[in-house]
Amino acid sequence: MQKGTAAIERGRYDEAAKHFEKAIEISPDESQLCYLAGTAYECLFRYADAERWYRRAAELQPDDAAVLLALARMEMRLGRPADALAAVDRLPPNAAAMRMKAECLEALGRWADAMAAYEAAAGTDDPVVLDRLSALALRAGRTDDARTYLALLLKQHPDDPVLLSRKGRVLERAGDLAGAAEAFDAAFARSAGDIGSAYRAAQLYLAVGRFIDAARCFEAVAVANPGQTGARLDRALALFWQGEYGSAAAALETLLKHDPQNTVARFTLGITSALSGEYTQSIASFDQLLKLDQTNTTAWYYRGLAQFLTGDYGNALESFGNARNRSGRAGMSWIGGDDDFTLFSRPGGEQQPAGVAAGSGAQDRVVREFEAQAYYHTGNYEEALKRLRHLREESPANATLLRMQAGSLLHLGQYHAAIEAFSALLAASPDDREARAGIAAAYLHDGSPEKAAGWYRRMIDTDPDDTPARIAYARALLHAGSAEEAGEEYARIIGQHPENTHILFEWAELLLDLGKDDEAREAFALYIGKKPADAGAVLRYATALERLGSYGMAQEALGRIAGDAPAKAAVLLSRYRLAVKSGDPAATAKTARELQDAGMPLPGLARARADALLALGKTGEAETILAQIVERQHTDADAWVALGTIRARLNDYDAAIRCYESAIREKPDIAGAWGALADLYLASGKYSRAAEYAGKELARSPGDERALRSRARALAAAGRHADAASAFDAYLAVRPDDAGAFRDAGYALLRSGDAEGAIRRFAVSLEADEKDIPTWLLLARTLLAQGRSEEALEAFDEILRHDPGSREALLQRAATLLRLNRDAEALDAYAGLLAGDRDNLVVLHALATLYERTGRYADALALYPGIVEREGRNSDLLFAYAGVSIREGRYREALPMLDAILSHTPDDMAARITRASLLHRMGQYEEALAAYDGILKKRTKEAWIWAVRGVILDEMGRFADAVKSFDQAEGLAGDNPDIWYRKGAALARQGRNEAAIGSFDRVLAAHPGHALALYYKGLALQGMGRFAEAAACLGASAGAFEELSREKEQG
Repeated sequence: MQKGTAAIERGRYDEAAKHFEKAIEISPDESQLCYLAGTAYECLFRYADAERWYRRAAELQPDDAAVLLALARMEMRLGRPADALAAVDRLPPNAAAMRMKAECLEALGRWADAMAAYEAAAGTDDPVVLDRLSALALRAGRTDDARTYLALLLKQHPDDPVLLSRKGRVLERAGDLAGAAEAFDAAFARSAGDIGSAYRAAQLYLAVGRFIDAARCFEAVAVANPGQTGARLDRALALFWQGEYGSAAAALETLLKHDPQNTVARFTLGITSALSGEYTQSIASFDQLLKLDQTNTTAWYYRGLAQFLTGDYGNALESFGNARNRSGRAGMSWIGGDDDFTLFSRPGGEQQPAGVAAGSGAQDRVVREFEAQAYYHTGNYEEALKRLRHLREESPANATLLRMQAGSLLHLGQYHAAIEAFSALLAASPDDREARAGIAAAYLHDGSPEKAAGWYRRMIDTDPDDTPARIAYARALLHAGSAEEAGEEYARIIGQHPENTHILFEWAELLLDLGKDDEAREAFALYIGKKPADAGAVLRYATALERLGSYGMAQEALGRIAGDAPAKAAVLLSRYRLAVKSGDPAATAKTARELQDAGMPLPGLARARADALLALGKTGEAETILAQIVERQHTDADAWVALGTIRARLNDYDAAIRCYESAIREKPDIAGAWGALADLYLASGKYSRAAEYAGKELARSPGDERALRSRARALAAAGRHADAASAFDAYLAVRPDDAGAFRDAGYALLRSGDAEGAIRRFAVSLEADEKDIPTWLLLARTLLAQGRSEEALEAFDEILRHDPGSREALLQRAATLLRLNRDAEALDAYAGLLAGDRDNLVVLHALATLYERTGRYADALALYPGIVEREGRNSDLLFAYAGVSIREGRYREALPMLDAILSHTPDDMAARITRASLLHRMGQYEEALAAYDGILKKRTKEAWIWAVRGVILDEMGRFADAVKSFDQAEGLAGDNPDIWYRKGAALARQGRNEAAIGSFDRVLAAHPGHALALYYKGLALQGMGRFAEAAACLGASAGAFEELSREKEQG
C-alpha cells in the first residue's frame, strides 16, 4: 500500500495499480485498497478497471461517500448515467452529491429533475449552476425559468456573448422577436466571430420591420463571408423595404460585381433605380436582364416605364410593344396572341390619354389618365384599376377606360369581373372583336377552355379570315383536350397560309411549350424545310430532339448551323448541354473547352470539364483545372469538394482535408462535405476529428448512412467503445442488412465491457455470413472471456467446419479443452497441432503442462529441453522445468536450474524457497538451513519458514535450536497444532519430556485423535516413568492409526 501511494505521488499510476492489486490479494476485504486501485486506474484513463475497483470498495463500505462519488463519476465516464444515478442516490444529499446527481439526470434527458438537483446543489448563486439551469430550462421548454436564470447570470456577466445568444433563443421562443433580435445583436457586438448570431438578429429584425438594423446585421455577415452573395442581397432588400433606394441600389451594384448573373439582384436594381429616380441606370439594368431572357415581359414593361418617365416615348412604345408582341408565347401566353388589346397606341401613332383630346385644358384628368395608362402598361393592374374606377365614375361611357378596366381585371385574375366588363363593351358595340377576344381569354384562364373555344369560334364564323382568332381557337382546343380538332385547325391555318412561315414557327413553338415534343419536332422539320438557314429554328428543332432523348440527332442538327452564324454561342451551349445529358465525358470535355475558347466562361463550366476529364481517367488535368478554379475563386465550395475528392483518390489525405475544410468554410451546409471530411480524418488516423465531423454531418442529415458508419468507426478507433457501440446501433437502425457493422458493433461493445451485447451482435453478423472466420473467432474469444467455454468450443468447431486448417481455431480449441480439464481431448488436440508444427512453443508449453497435470512427468521432461533450446533460459521456463524434475524425483537435475534462475534474479523468492526445500529433500541440511536463513533475512515474519527451519534442525539433531525456531513460528502463527507437534517432538528428543507433553496436550486439545501426538506423548510419559498413562496414550495412538488405515482403504 505504501509503495502504491508513493507511486501515485510520483505519477507512476501503472505501478501504483499493480502494488494496490497485490495488496488486495493479501487483504481482499480492505475497502481503502480497492478505492486506491480505482484511483490509479482512473488516472490511467482505464475507466472500466477503475469502476470495477470503486464498485468493490462500495460493496465493502456501502456508506463511504468518497467511494460512491468516485463510482458515480466512473459510471458517467463509461456512458452509464442510470448506474451513476443509482450510486449517487446512496449518498447523503450534500452539494457534491447533488451536483453529480444533476449531471446524471441531465445525461438521462430528465431536464426538470436535473434542474431541481442543481438548485439543491448550490442554489442560484453559483454562476456555473445558473448556466446549466438556464440551458436545461430552455431544453425543457420552461421559457420563463430560462429567462429568470439568464437574467441572474447576465447581472454577473452582462457582456458574455454566449449568454446573450442564449437569451436571444429564449426570447424568440417566448415570442419576443424584437427582444430576441437585440439579444443576438448584442452577442455579435461582443463576439465579432459569431456570424450565426448576426444572421439570426438580421432575420428577426426583418420579421419585426426594423429594416435598417437588419441591413446593418446582414452587412456584418457579408463582411465576414465575402463570397456569400445571399447576405448582400438580403441587405439590399432590407434597405429597399426601408425606402433607402439609393443605398439599396449601391448595395446591389456591389453584389453584381461579384455575381453578374444574379437575375434577382439585377431585377431589383432596375426597380430600385427607377424608384430612386435613376431611370438611366434602371433601363441599363433591365437591358442586362433582357440579354439573358428576351421573353421576360415584366422586364420589358418596367423598361418601358423608365423610358416613359425619362421622356423617351418612342423607345418606351417599343418596349411596351415587345411586351405585347411576346405575350402570346412564353412571356405571357395567357393574354391570347395577336388578339392583344390595342391600348398602347392611338391612330396616327400619338400617345394620348384615353378619351381626352390633345390640347384639352383638363390638366388633372390628363395626368390621371396617363397615370392609369402607365400603371396598366407597367403591369401594376391594381393601381391602374383603382384609378380607372375613379375615372369611369367621371366618364362612365368612355369605352377606352372600360377596355383598360376589363384588361386590368383580366390580368389580375378576376375573370368573372373581366367577363362582365368586356360584356359591357359588347353591349355598347356588338361587333367589338377585341371585347370578344377578352371574354374568350378570361374563360380560358378561368378554367373553361370549352367556353373560350366557343367565343373564338363565333369570331371565326363572322370572319373566317381572322387568322389570330383561328390561332387562339386552336390553342383553346388544345387546352380543352381536343388535340385532334386543334391539329385540324392548325392544318387549316397552314393550308390557308402555306407561305406564312411565321405561323408555322409559332405552331411549332406552341407545341414545344405544351410539351408535345414529337409533334413540335415534325413542325420544326417542316419549317426548316422552308427556311433551312434559320439558325433559331434549327436550335428549337434540336431542343425538341433533346427532350425526346435523341441526343445524337440533335447534335447532327446543330452541325448544320454555320460556324459564323449569330447563333454560334447558342449552338455551343446546346452542344455542351447535349454532351452532358448523353453522359459522354469525352464530348463534355471537348464542348466545355470550346465554350472556354469562345470566351464563354459559364458558371460551373470549368468544373464540368474537370468532372468529365476525371471520368476519362485524366486525373492530372482535372486536378489542374480545379486548382485553377479555387485559386481564382476561393469561395467556390463545390470546386473545393471536387478537388478534395481527387486528392483523396490519390491518397493525399492531408491535402484532401484542406480542400474539404475550405469548402465547408465557404458553404457550411454543403451536402455531404462534413461526412466526406470525417472519412478523410478516419483514413488519416485522426479519429476524434473524424467523429466530430461525422456528428456535424448527422446534425444536418440525421439519417446519412455514410456519416453514421464513419462516426461509429471513428469512435471505435479513438477508443470510445461505448459511444461507438451506440453509434453502430444508430447506423444499423438505418442499415440492418450490414453484417460487417454488426461485427464492428459487437467488437465495440466487447471493448466497452458489454460482452453479452457483443455476443448478440456477433451472432447476428454470422447469421448473414456463416463463413466469416474472423467474427467466429471474436465470438469464441468473447464466450471464453465470459466463462462460456462449452459454447466457445462449439464456435471453434464451426470455424473448423468452414476452415479445417485454421491454426488459431485449433490452438484456441485446444487451450479451451485444457482450461476445462478435459485433459485427454486437450492432449489429442495439442498432439495434432504439434504434428503440423514441431517448433510451436505455445503447443510445446501446453503439452508439457498437460503431461505434468496427468502425472506423465517423463513425457513432460522430454519436451522441456526442446522448449529451452527454442525459447532460451528464462526464469519462468526454468522454474517449470525444475518443478517437473522435482516431481519426477530428479533433484540433482532440478538444482542447477534453480541456481541458474537465482544467478539472474537473486531475489526470486519462489526459486529460493524451492531450492531450499529441494536441498532439504536431498538431505543437504547445512545448505538447506543456510538457504532458509537467507530467506528469513527478507521474510522474517513467515511462520512456516521458521517451522521448516525447525524441522531441518530437528533432523540435524540440533534439538535446542529446533525448539527456538519452533518458538519463533508459534509466536508468528499463533494456534497451530502442527507447530506444537513438531516442537513437542524436538523437546522429547531433547529429553524435556514434561515440556514435550505440554506441547502434545495442546495438539490433542485441538485434535483429540491425532495419532502421532498420542504416540509421542506416550513415549514421553514412558520416559518419565508414568507407564499407566503411557500405555493409555499408546493404546489410543494405535486405535487412531487403525482408524486412519480403514479410512485410507475406503478411499
